[in-house]
Amino acid sequence: MNNNKPSFFIVGAPKCGTTALAKYLSEHDDIFMSSPKEPHYFATNFAESMRTAQTEDHYLSLFKNAKKNQICGEASIWYLYSMEAIKNIAKFDPNAKIMIMVRNPTDMIYSLHSQKIYSLDEDIIDFEEAWNLSWERKKGNCIPKRCRESKTLFYHEIANFYEQIQYLYKFFPKSQVKIIEFQKFSKSNLNVYKDVLDFLNLEYDGK
Repeated sequence: MNNNKPSFFIVGAPKCGTTALAKYLSEHDDIFMSSPKEPHYFATNFAESMRTAQTEDHYLSLFKNAKKNQICGEASIWYLYSMEAIKNIAKFDPNAKIMIMVRNPTDMIYSLHSQKIYSLDEDIIDFEEAWNLSWERKKGNCIPKRCRESKTLFYHEIANFYEQIQYLYKFFPKSQVKIIEFQKFSKSNLNVYKDVLDFLNLEYDGK
């Protein structure tokens, strides 16, 4: 077993810029990001098909190539929504630093629905119809046959950032949490990048 363990986590939300931020961070000499980007190891209440790593040994092996000077991190977009993942991360490392990327919930859900159509997890093309089915789907009804995880179709719950963040604060103090607004990230990703490096106690690399 390797000694490299992730010390920071981008926990979501989906369609909020996590891929771009993870890519920027992966290019910093002092940071090692997992590959795949979204192992979802700690989301133990999600289907196995959604979790690339399902054992701790496998999970830690994702960071085995990190250099001695690098800090490790990962970006699994469903951790915040999973909630169980937050509890598991806190048990894994109570000193971990947590980053949350959020955007206007309406824009996020609309974009997520489009992605779900593309990935074949969703079979209702009309967004309003899919939204209205959220409550029925939580009861286990109307789940598309190809959907890998029905929880990712409970749109009304996925959009509830406030409740998810308040739950996270039960496990991590605000000093260990950084919330990033998608709109600010889009307008000035350089400033956000610098802020994130400061949050991680790393020097700006001039990129």
